[in-house]
Amino acid sequence: MQELIKTENLLEEDTEKLIENYLFTEREPLRKEVLSFRADGRPSVLKSKEIGDRILNKIVGFVDTFVNGITGL
Repeated sequence: MQELIKTENLLEEDTEKLIENYLFTEREPLRKEVLSFRADGRPSVLKSKEIGDRILNKIVGFVDTFVNGITGL
């Protein structure tokens, strides 16, 4: 998770809360939510879909791999 936060320049505390909320509600975060956690602000309109989808895929992949993978044993 630290690598995700560092490479995507996300706010650590907010990202952790987002993942906790995702686990609790089982509702995938919205792109708008994810983009609001970028330390350097929201990207331009033209790049927001690309960057938002990339970060969302990484978060969903993280949860699937490290959380659901552990409980699936």
